[in-house]
Amino acid sequence: MIRLTQTFGAHAGRVREFEQDVVRCGRLPTNDFAFDPHADLDASGNHAEIRRDGARWVIVDSGSRNGTLVNGRPVQRQTLEPNDEIEFGTGGPRVKIEIVQGAIPAGAIRNAQPTAPATPIDIAPAADMAPSTAAGANPPPPVWTGGNSPAGRTPAPGGDPKMYGQRTLDLAVESAETRGRAQGAAGAASGGQAELARLEAANKRTRPIIFALGAMVVLLLGLCCLLGSALAYVAFHH
Repeated sequence: MIRLTQTFGAHAGRVREFEQDVVRCGRLPTNDFAFDPHADLDASGNHAEIRRDGARWVIVDSGSRNGTLVNGRPVQRQTLEPNDEIEFGTGGPRVKIEIVQGAIPAGAIRNAQPTAPATPIDIAPAADMAPSTAAGANPPPPVWTGGNSPAGRTPAPGGDPKMYGQRTLDLAVESAETRGRAQGAAGAASGGQAELARLEAANKRTRPIIFALGAMVVLLLGLCCLLGSALAYVAFHH
């Protein structure tokens, strides 16, 4: 029998025991040990299988997009030892392994503590994998030092802590930056429209004053012309 304890991810803290020979792990809800499809984005839909091999247990990567790591080292197939920690994608959910002596009825699963079920997912299997990390980028996995560490924890509805992988946090930051840029552009456009309206209003207020000043200038010029004509007439007749 093998016991899986999730140490990092959306359902961190859950414990399950399996007696079956193959335990499938991934984000799709059809897996035996399913991760959250909307939070644990570093894990693929069908990520890896934990298989019984005689008296041993081995982890076999199922062609995942972001790879499988055991104790921080990438592997394709690896014999598991007690207390090994499997990471499903760099920065993704992590599971601690315990090999338990004794047996329970074949195929039975026992929850050591209640946990929320995986969130339903409606995507096709061909599109369930998280995008691969950009070339040359190798973000360090989130630090997790123990069951009581606050690193990576985010409050979840109902007050329980919820923990997310690096890919999920990166997407959240990118989404926030995109919204900020959109709001900034909208604010700039609104400010430009307000400035244009203010200039138009000022133009309407000053237009009558300009017309009045122009009329006064024309009137003064006319008076000067009349006065000059009168003086010229007087000078000519004297």
